Amino acid sequence: CAWTLVHNLAPFVNKRALPRKLYKDLVGVPSSRATVEERKKATREIVDWDSKLPTFLHSVLAGALSAYCCFFDESLIADKIAGTSFTWKLTTWNTAGFFVWDFILHLRYRNIFGMPMLLHAVLGLATYTICGTSRDANG
Repeated sequence: CAWTLVHNLAPFVNKRALPRKLYKDLVGVPSSRATVEERKKATREIVDWDSKLPTFLHSVLAGALSAYCCFFDESLIADKIAGTSFTWKLTTWNTAGFFVWDFILHLRYRNIFGMPMLLHAVLGLATYTICGTSRDANG
């Protein structure tokens, strides 16, 4: 999944895009004498921060594709109920991949993010599956 690739590149990008002191302050990297709780908090902050890059890129890409579909895609403008196009399918495929990635991330790190975030990922994926993949939405 492309979102897993972006997530795996996020630490590399974040460490180089942010000044070193800001990155350390942001994620709270503990010293070698840190307690278990401090290490757990640092791990949570790093995973949380590194998951923000794929989330940001998805929001920009999905927003741009959706805006194009709403305002410029002739086949969707002509038939608002059952219209479909390659751009619309690309938008739904992109979003499907993102929601699957989000679910897997929260399942993998459920001990860090907790059950509420896992439930949030499950509900996001379920809502997308029900609403975003209907016959009318995908053609």
